[in-house]
This record gives sequence, structure tokens and C-alpha cells, in this order.
Amino acid sequence: VFRRLASTFQIAIAPGGVVGNVKQVNAIASEYGFPLIAKPLRGGSSVDLRILQSRDECDALEELLLRRGAHELLLEQYIPGRDFTVGLIEWCGSVVMLPPLEVISDAGFYSEQNKMYDHWTGAVQYVAHTEGDGKWLTKMCGCLERLWNSLHLRGAVRLDFRVDAAGTPWLLEANTNPGLSCGGNLAVAIRACEMSFEELLVWILSSAAYEIGRAHV
Repeated sequence: VFRRLASTFQIAIAPGGVVGNVKQVNAIASEYGFPLIAKPLRGGSSVDLRILQSRDECDALEELLLRRGAHELLLEQYIPGRDFTVGLIEWCGSVVMLPPLEVISDAGFYSEQNKMYDHWTGAVQYVAHTEGDGKWLTKMCGCLERLWNSLHLRGAVRLDFRVDAAGTPWLLEANTNPGLSCGGNLAVAIRACEMSFEELLVWILSSAAYEIGRAHV
């Protein structure tokens, strides 16, 4: 549903599809070539996310599928580029976009290692982009509210995307339950707005209270 809606709004989505066995993996590899990126449909923090460079690595996905209880994987064409994440927070029935954060690391993509370990050692940099940073920002901002409303998103949400060398933003996923640590992405973005982590928490709780009140009217 997410991919179809994004395409409807002319948001770039990496070509690929959902796979549940090695035959389907090989079919997508034949159609799109390498590299490919594989990610479990169920899970978070990029756990078991991997880049596939060859047929041999595709065959190894069978073990991953079995280990995860035959759950399906999302297999997409790998998009070289810069990693960004943008937070959206509801406020009195409307949505506010926080400054996009560029995620900079040596891994080549925002991996499980980056999120769960390197993040806390300072090996990953987060750079807030607040204004005048090219057409990619304008393109993304122009469709986020429509996507928010169409997916019936609520509270605090984080969208991850990649910007390629041509300046095209490729939407990767919508995280409807983003991390809320004092050093997390939302906290870094809120500080770029000259607000504190405590104010972020009050904002989210106030938004939830507003929704509860509206539901009981």
C-alpha cells in the first residue's frame, strides 16, 4: 500500500518487490541486476538488512528466510546516494515537518551497526538541513502532507529516503513508531529547531491528548 500510494504522488520508489523464496529473489535479480538491497518486512533498526552484489549472495537469503520463520523480504534495486531521514509530528490536526537530517557514515548505507552501535560512539554524523538545500527538499516537502493524510499517519512519524546524484529523493520507508531516545533522530531534528528534548515529548503528548479529546467529542 505504501509503495502504491507513493507512486501515485509521483514519489520515486526503488524498483523491486516482495519475495518469499530464492526463486523469486533470482527473478528480481534477473530483472533489475545488482546491487540489490534486501530487508525483512517485519522488524526494525535495519536488522538483517543487507546489500547483495552477486547470485551467490542471493542464494544465501534462503537461510535468512528460514531463520525468520519464512517471513517475506523486500528486495529492491540499490540506489546510490545520500541518506536522509525526516520527522513529521501532528499538531492540532495538521502535520509539521522537522528539518531533514542527513545521516553520514562510512558504511555506505544506514545499517544495523550504525543505528544500534556506531550511533552511540559518535561514528555517525547527523546534519540538519533547514533551508535552501536544493530541489530535492522542495520535491519531498510538496508531497509529504498528502502522503501523511492518505496513510492516516498519526503522532510522530519518521520517513527515510535517499537522494541520488541527480538530486532525486527516493522514499525508502515510513517508520510509524520511531525511536524516542534523547540522542535519536527526532531529538536531533528538534534541537535544530532550537527546542529541547523535553519540549519534543510535551509536543507528542499534547498531540495525543488532542486526538483523544477529538475522539470523545
